[in-house]
Amino acid sequence: MLQRRIIKKMILVLGCTAGTVLLGGSAFLYSKFHIMPYDRAWFLSYKMDTIDVHHTNWACDCADFTFHRTPPADADTIPDADFFFIEPSDPSLGVREAFYDSGYFNQYIRLTGRFYTDLGISRSYELKTPEKPEHARVFRYDKIEYVDK
Repeated sequence: MLQRRIIKKMILVLGCTAGTVLLGGSAFLYSKFHIMPYDRAWFLSYKMDTIDVHHTNWACDCADFTFHRTPPADADTIPDADFFFIEPSDPSLGVREAFYDSGYFNQYIRLTGRFYTDLGISRSYELKTPEKPEHARVFRYDKIEYVDK
C-alpha cells in the first residue's frame, strides 16, 4: 500500500517535470521565431529629429535603414550599429510598396520623428525569414517625404 502511494507520487512528479520541460521548451522555440512584446522598443526620446534615410535590401531579417549618404556608400562598409528600423506613428504613413520594389534606387526618405532610447524591433516590421532579427535602434516617425536622388 505504501509502495503504491510512493510510486503514484513519483509518477505525478515525473509527469509534472516532463510537462514543465516540454512547455518551457515550446515557449522558448515560439519566442525564437515570433516577435514578442519584450522585443519591442518602448521608450521614446524627447528630441524630435528630421533625418534622411537610405534603404538597404538585405537578404536577411535585420535592420535595413541607415542615414542617407551622398553618394550612397557600399552597404558592406557601413557598421552594423548605423542600421536601424523605422516605424510609422500611424499605419497610413507606411512606406510605399513601390519604394521597396525599386524606388530606393532613385530616392531616399526624409522622416520627422524620434528615436526610441532602447533597442528593439519596430512594430511595423514584417519577418522575411523564420528567425527574428537582432534588436537595433528604432525611429518612430510622424512625417514621411520621398526625395529624388
